Amino acid sequence: MKKKLFLLGALAFLSTLSISGCSFLSDFSPSDSGSGSGGKQNSGELDVWTIEPRSEKPLVLQNRITSYQVDDIFVMPTVYLVDVNGNEHEVTSKATVSDKESKDRDYSKKTDVDMSKTTDDKGMMVAISYQFYVDKSNGTRSLRTLSTSYYIHITNRRDAHYDPETDLTIKTLQITDVYTSFEQGGEYLKPKVWAVKYDNTKTDVTNYCVYSGYDMSTYGYQDVQITYNDHTLSYEIVVHNREEEKDYPFLLSSYSLRLNIQCSLFVTDQKGEIYYIGYQDDGTVKKYGASYETFLKGVKYSSDNTSVIKIDENNGLFTAIAPGTAFIYARLDETVLRAKITVEDRRPVKIEVNNYKYNYYSGSSFNFAGEVYVTYQNGYSEMVVPTVDASDVDSSTPGQYSVGISYTVNGYTVSTTKNIQILDSSLYTLSKTTMKHNITEYENNYIASALPLSGELKSLIVPVKFNDSDLFISNYANVREDIEKCFFGTNEEVGWRSVKTYYEEESAGRITFGGKVTDVYYDADHSYMDYAESTNLNAKLKNNIIDWYFSSHPEEDIKDYDTNHDGYFDGLNIVYLSPDAVCLGIGRQTAGNLWGMVKSSRDKPANVEYPVADKYFWVSYDFIYPTKEIALARTGKSNYSEPALSTGNTNPTNIKLDARTFIHETGHMFGIDDYYSYTEDDVYFAGEKNMQTSNYMGHDPYSLLLYNWAEPYIPETTTTISIGDFQTTHDVILLTPSWNNLDSPFDEYFLIDLYIPSSGLNEFDATIWHPSVDGFNTVGIRIWHVDARLATKGSQYEVFTFDPNELGMSKITDNSYGRVNDDYLEKYDRFMELQLVRNEANYDYKTSGRLLSSQYFFPGDTFSMSQFSSQFVNGTKMDNGKDLGWTVNIDGIYYSSEGYSADITVTKL
Repeated sequence: MKKKLFLLGALAFLSTLSISGCSFLSDFSPSDSGSGSGGKQNSGELDVWTIEPRSEKPLVLQNRITSYQVDDIFVMPTVYLVDVNGNEHEVTSKATVSDKESKDRDYSKKTDVDMSKTTDDKGMMVAISYQFYVDKSNGTRSLRTLSTSYYIHITNRRDAHYDPETDLTIKTLQITDVYTSFEQGGEYLKPKVWAVKYDNTKTDVTNYCVYSGYDMSTYGYQDVQITYNDHTLSYEIVVHNREEEKDYPFLLSSYSLRLNIQCSLFVTDQKGEIYYIGYQDDGTVKKYGASYETFLKGVKYSSDNTSVIKIDENNGLFTAIAPGTAFIYARLDETVLRAKITVEDRRPVKIEVNNYKYNYYSGSSFNFAGEVYVTYQNGYSEMVVPTVDASDVDSSTPGQYSVGISYTVNGYTVSTTKNIQILDSSLYTLSKTTMKHNITEYENNYIASALPLSGELKSLIVPVKFNDSDLFISNYANVREDIEKCFFGTNEEVGWRSVKTYYEEESAGRITFGGKVTDVYYDADHSYMDYAESTNLNAKLKNNIIDWYFSSHPEEDIKDYDTNHDGYFDGLNIVYLSPDAVCLGIGRQTAGNLWGMVKSSRDKPANVEYPVADKYFWVSYDFIYPTKEIALARTGKSNYSEPALSTGNTNPTNIKLDARTFIHETGHMFGIDDYYSYTEDDVYFAGEKNMQTSNYMGHDPYSLLLYNWAEPYIPETTTTISIGDFQTTHDVILLTPSWNNLDSPFDEYFLIDLYIPSSGLNEFDATIWHPSVDGFNTVGIRIWHVDARLATKGSQYEVFTFDPNELGMSKITDNSYGRVNDDYLEKYDRFMELQLVRNEANYDYKTSGRLLSSQYFFPGDTFSMSQFSSQFVNGTKMDNGKDLGWTVNIDGIYYSSEGYSADITVTKL
């Protein structure tokens, strides 16, 4: 869809062409004497032509040099005249160049350009001219001149500051303080340019760079080039013409935006035409034009007034930072949409405090918690972080106190007071309990070795190449680099989390995730289909890989990969270089191994001198590519990409690589199970919204107990417990009729935690990727039922134990209904290892779906097993036949400057 913006740009270029004495387009006529591809005859100093040049851009320049230093010699570009038949004729030797107006130009000088002084940011316009004679059909001859122009930039000579010892170590250039939107005829504002050396130190070289490629007199999109010594970078600017408003559809013509609110500008496509701009505000997506929600790739966004509106050029996220008016632009190819945004200078008129915390305990610092709302003169209300005056509060002395709450914006203040109570801290003595056992003990004793849960661990990641991997990949270096980023990259490199950053954040620094991706591929010397069936993926492959790598890398010590010295390899991660079965369309029934999984083959005894690779990770490379476009660009051959996304989910534009499947499978490497059903589709006993169910967000509280990364409050009598946001604090309450004397998480109990969508590992999925999916973007309390009991096989699973080191024991539950085939375990097959209780009467646990917003627990809600008996196999009793013996009341969920918290009263029956 061509826009007038770019047509006018072409006409502006044509206006730079001139003919001496008459109009070129009307006066130049063909001659019968022209022949072939030439038609030129020599006549003295100037050429004589008998054939017409083409009417548009008859002069073409090549090899232009636009950057010079003072006193350099001007270098003439190669000049071609293009005739009406499209043939090019080089006329460089007869062309002249000048920096003067045509009336002052001396055409007898080959070069008439003043190179003795520097130019300003705009540069110096030089005109290339070509004079010739044309023979007319009536026998007359006339003089003609063609001209075209471009800008050059002349800077001070760099010899004075050039230091070969430092400047030769430059790795790249970076720019900051970048303005990308300008007014036609306005001033070009240079970004700050940094020379980045190989030691990552930076030097400001802004004043020593050459800037080219922009023309502030012509509107449209332009590529600016910045050159410093031998290094060049470029970026795009847009020059706007305010008078040409009809070139832009006003789909969001006048919207008043509040200060410091982040919004997203979305552009979508239907049948090839852009047709709406929408904005996201306070978690709600509001659309103009339609409800079509496919986000276009390649849309670029800009703001013409970054002092009012700042915008991310890649995803349209913009922030109002000051009162005023700005235009925001969305560009796809040659189509540009514009929206006018007015940022208001707000005046608050009322302040309200809702759901605030009344009771506090002595001996700790006081921090007021409550939801503070401010209403403005336009009627809009929002929750704010207030200024709290607690000068009268003595947090060490029980009693009632008054607290001042105020909020100021734009010089206007609204305020109120609230009473709070300090209670004697001796009434509140509950502390957290450290789990004395963990999942690695169970794994190492029962089936497989697990990754260490503390300290440094070291994993080896091995890409496995098949003899037909070339069908899918031509750029193996890219794929290896992407695998490495998914394991060890920064959040910025992948767009969310890598395996390393995810687990180091979730463990709160308890582990350091180390290791490496092998610099060469293991050659499996078979087709990928030879490994498709489950019986063909066996211990031999992982043993061969270990022997191959360490025999070919004698400088490495295999014992370094057993950081807990248990005789087992910390982590062997095999990434196979063929697409998975779903992407290939061959089905997991016939190619069950072409999927993501963790396998165990304890075929050798532990060996501290040559650690055994027991458990290993087996995942396709295609899981790391979030879109087909990224997959094709990186592999160079195929567009196979993450199956869940390829079946319909949209990908956020800032996701470059997707490490989610790697993160999920690493959860198994640490030892925990899947919490979805293997026997029923769309059955989510654990509520779907956690890493081991659907690759979303952080892990659930139960998993973190198994990891020893969370310590629960375990009350023994009626009390009120204050917990923080689980994702940030790992606070969780554990309720049980009587706690085991081993402090072992392998027991049956209930867990209570506070879910905050905008926190930590939750934030991206809940507020950016799926903000409108029911249940993601909800602040609420979650209640979990855990049945992690262990029983010994020798007793036909009748003798239970809390000790995961006891020989012959096994977990009696998983999360698949009716899956267990063992005769002794069939009586337990209805019990779930992890079940999320829904705040919904008469909810049947056998039909568990995704957790909905209405199914969280909120202030004023209560829980007892009798209230929700339909969700438990034994009704009002636990799986073990006992009464829980507790009721729960959600006293309040509060927000303060330190984040969210909740008060939970648990009552012992």
